[in-house]
Amino acid sequence: MTRTRMTVLAVLAVTGCIALLSVTAATSSSAGHKVTVRIVHQVHAGGRIEFALQVRDADKSWGERLLPRARFFPTTAAPGRWLSATPLTVRAPGAGDDAEAIEVRITARRLADGQTEYKLPDGYVEFALQQRRVDGEWGERLLPAARFLHIQAPVGHWSRGGWLTLCLPMASAAMFEDIGSAASDRAALVALYHDTQGAYWSNSTNWLSDRPLHEWHGVTADHCGRVTDLFLQLQQLRGAIPPELGNLAELYSLDLSLNELTGSIPAALGDLPRLKWLGLSHNRLTGPIPAELGDLPRLERLSLSHNSLTGPIPAELGNLTLLRTLSLDRNELTGAIPAELGMLARLRILSLDRNELAGPIPAALGNLAQLVWLDLRENELVGPIPGTLGDLARLKALRLSGNALTGPIPADLGSLTRLESLWLDNNRLTGPIPPELGNLTLLESLMLGNNHFIGCVPVALRAVASTDLVGLALPHCD
Repeated sequence: MTRTRMTVLAVLAVTGCIALLSVTAATSSSAGHKVTVRIVHQVHAGGRIEFALQVRDADKSWGERLLPRARFFPTTAAPGRWLSATPLTVRAPGAGDDAEAIEVRITARRLADGQTEYKLPDGYVEFALQQRRVDGEWGERLLPAARFLHIQAPVGHWSRGGWLTLCLPMASAAMFEDIGSAASDRAALVALYHDTQGAYWSNSTNWLSDRPLHEWHGVTADHCGRVTDLFLQLQQLRGAIPPELGNLAELYSLDLSLNELTGSIPAALGDLPRLKWLGLSHNRLTGPIPAELGDLPRLERLSLSHNSLTGPIPAELGNLTLLRTLSLDRNELTGAIPAELGMLARLRILSLDRNELAGPIPAALGNLAQLVWLDLRENELVGPIPGTLGDLARLKALRLSGNALTGPIPADLGSLTRLESLWLDNNRLTGPIPPELGNLTLLESLMLGNNHFIGCVPVALRAVASTDLVGLALPHCD
């Protein structure tokens, strides 16, 4: 089999697998100003290819096939020439016939040998979709991920193409509540510019201009003009974060780290239903962590470290069931570590170090089966080290230094066979060093100093590259 043929098969496998993936992953039920459609097609016995359109309903099922009047693609067409079907009218699921609609048309072309970046051989047809603009002209071709069909595909079988998400006219979108618009997104960005001294940013290219939002520095927007990502790290933003950012209903990522932001974190950021990444670290933010951040159902990364935040860690953060990273280190947080954090089943990184947290380490943290990094050092934690931490089978770093922990080192920690760093120094731990720690064969750093251990140092720990065992003044076990 030639390398070209193998590449083609790999491409077809990938495009087939992603046929059920959306280009923007939006559905009409979660964003009323959008409607999700897909192109479907079948090969007829005579060789012609018939195509149609389906609209995704609010319950995520697909509606009946919408058939354009001109809906057959001749496989004898000249390669490379786009042919267009007659237009179709699409409305939001559940909207009445009097609601405004989108006018779209399916376009298709036969590919020449090696055409497109996938270098497909002769015999493939590529499908796309166009949406009528407000000026009456047809917009750019929208290309779903899975958009190719071979002219020798099985006859009489409707194949499913990839999904596409279209924008409804705002008059139709108005029947949905709290979805915002491209105009409201622009207003939120204008508020950010003014409230954070945009004239002095390191780079404010196109901000406040009439250019499309995706051309403003640090802004990504979808083809509906809605802001999806806002990255303004290290841009010398000064001032408070405006609550208007809570209106960016389509926002996936918000990163304002490494600036000079002051004031509190707006509770309105808890109104961002699609947000996956919130980065506000390395600023000068003060005040409490809003409990409303626990209302972000899709959040995967929350980084608020290196600020001057005060007050307790909200127990509501335990609602963030998709969270993978929680970094709250180097603030002035007080109170106990909420046991609710033990419900974050997907959490991989938990950094709460260098705060003023008090109370015991919750045994519930032992439920974090995916945890790789646990850093609680330099707080005011008391009580014993929970033996349940020995259940963290994936853990590579456990850092509890600089607290007021008491009692013995649990022998259960010897079960952490992936552990590379164990820091327990500068506490009030007592008892012998468990010989089970000798099971930690991947250990590279072991800090136990400034405690009250008795007995001897297990022989196996002599092989650890970086330790403070000499300062313990304990003999090695025979």
